[in-house]
Amino acid sequence: MKKIFLSLFFAPILFLCSCATKVPEHYVAFFLESPARAGTFELQRSFTLPVIDKEIRTGREPVFNIDALSDCIVSEKFDPVMEKSVPGLFFRVKDENEIRLRQLGASSAGRRLLLVADGKPLGFCPVKRDFSRNDLFFYVMTSATGAEEEDQLEELSFELNSYILQFREYEENR
Repeated sequence: MKKIFLSLFFAPILFLCSCATKVPEHYVAFFLESPARAGTFELQRSFTLPVIDKEIRTGREPVFNIDALSDCIVSEKFDPVMEKSVPGLFFRVKDENEIRLRQLGASSAGRRLLLVADGKPLGFCPVKRDFSRNDLFFYVMTSATGAEEEDQLEELSFELNSYILQFREYEENR
């Protein structure tokens, strides 16, 4: 009788736990570089870009989280300084974030957005005054070149898109 009671008591709990949507363990976010004259006591964090070992200070919280992103693709952008096309990742954001991007450009031109996945900085995107959805091209820090670099970017794009998709499914099932 005691076994039957315990099984009747714990069965609904186990059922509810097994039906609960698993919280995604990966995330992608964009952090805004802090202004050069930011105070010492302002809430900030530091990220060190791989390959070039450059430390960039950002605000404590991201300006865009994974829930703002639609997807990312491997793309190329012409760099006038290097006078060649450079591969990187282009992110698409959801429509409702267009205004936020324009506000960001108006108030933060000249700074950079940092692409951070699972706490690791991957690259940056310069912010311009007329910043819009078409400007979210991130230069990804990698030591590879040519076909190897493009393969790495394709793998990274696939991985980041899977994170975005997992988060979207999690949100839909909540």
